[in-house]
Amino acid sequence: MKRERVISKVTIIIFLAVIMAGWRGGSRSKIEVKKLGFSMNIPSGWKLDSRSPLLCYRNTPQGDYTGIVIVEPLEGNFYEFVKSVSKEFSGKEISYEPFEIDGYKAVKTVVKYSLKRVITMGVFILKEGKIIEALFTVSEKEFGKYRPSLEKSLSSISIR
Repeated sequence: MKRERVISKVTIIIFLAVIMAGWRGGSRSKIEVKKLGFSMNIPSGWKLDSRSPLLCYRNTPQGDYTGIVIVEPLEGNFYEFVKSVSKEFSGKEISYEPFEIDGYKAVKTVVKYSLKRVITMGVFILKEGKIIEALFTVSEKEFGKYRPSLEKSLSSISIR
């Protein structure tokens, strides 16, 4: 009788652990900045960094690709800030598209960094005097392959 209760309790604990692991796994497909109401699905096949919840990556034979969300205070004009970030490290702006996400000013950019042979696609959002930057960097060679999944991820952004 005692042994059956122990087995029953162990079964329940294992069952709950499996359910909790599955629940955590579902939320692990998003990057969130709760204090600003920001959430974004990560691209399919990418993983969240276990040490940094605002960083995701994809390991490939061509290199490691990264995605990151950065929050920083805005000093100056929002649109000028976005333009200046695009020019850093000798970046060449391929596209610059102002729009809105959930009523907040936003800009989607694609920037090529020839020295590093990478392309960064990202969205900049202005909320409460802060800039939320969601940026993905992949190799120039494979950008076309990953572009649809990066666009899907960036279009999943929501701000509450």
